[in-house]
Amino acid sequence: NALEFFTEPAVTSDYVKLANGNVTSGSSFNINGYFTNTYDVFKLFVSGRTAWHKIRFNFGSGTTYTSSNYVWISHYGQRSSSTNTSSASGNWNTDYMPLAYWSGDNADEYHHSETTIYRPWDDSGYAKNISVQGWDYNSTEVHTYNNAGYLDSQKYNEAMTGLYIFPTSGSMTDTSWILYGLKG
Repeated sequence: NALEFFTEPAVTSDYVKLANGNVTSGSSFNINGYFTNTYDVFKLFVSGRTAWHKIRFNFGSGTTYTSSNYVWISHYGQRSSSTNTSSASGNWNTDYMPLAYWSGDNADEYHHSETTIYRPWDDSGYAKNISVQGWDYNSTEVHTYNNAGYLDSQKYNEAMTGLYIFPTSGSMTDTSWILYGLKG
């Protein structure tokens, strides 16, 4: 048997960190200028606290796009010490898409989401598609949700360069976010 040699592959990452930030207190924040055709897929991680877990976003390109051309569906589940529940909800032609969906109990509760955004920079009629996996918890329950949606390209096909993130009501505290571009 001959002695064999090999070259260990170089360590590379398909995730390229584009930006990150923290919101200590506020009613909204912008992540803008990072969606370019260098990447087809982007990942956004958000973790923070709000009185109500329903965190939303709009696409933007210099200004926030709030017209009623967003379509989304959410499937969600809840577990307490004694029960499980699950359900679905959604909206057609509304003015936002959800990042976190569960209604909280008006306490300062934690929420987390991992959002995948597909080709937001494309202005050729490609819908701005997203998928979200999220979860949150309070002292008596844990919740999970999976959201999918898009900005209808038949009604709006401008290239998008960023996101505007905001709660349903109230403010966000101790919120951090990280945006990655994925190499193709």
